[in-house]
Amino acid sequence: MDLVIENLDAMTTEEASRFLTTFDASLRDDDGAVAKSHLNAGHPIFYAEHDTPEGMCVKEYPSGRKELITFDFAIGKEVLISVIQS
Repeated sequence: MDLVIENLDAMTTEEASRFLTTFDASLRDDDGAVAKSHLNAGHPIFYAEHDTPEGMCVKEYPSGRKELITFDFAIGKEVLISVIQS
């Protein structure tokens, strides 16, 4: 089995542990280049900070606008909680 996030639910405990170790290392080494390229291409990015409330994330637009959002999976839509930065 490929140790990719799409297969996480089907992994054994050992496979999941190996995947998470590799995933954590890639997060530590991330320089933000991919996120910057998405913003430069005109697309918003989604992320969480250490103080982002549980179940929510920050949606940042290329303009610099930032919103605190959550997802309503019952209707399949984003829900705006508040504007963090206009």
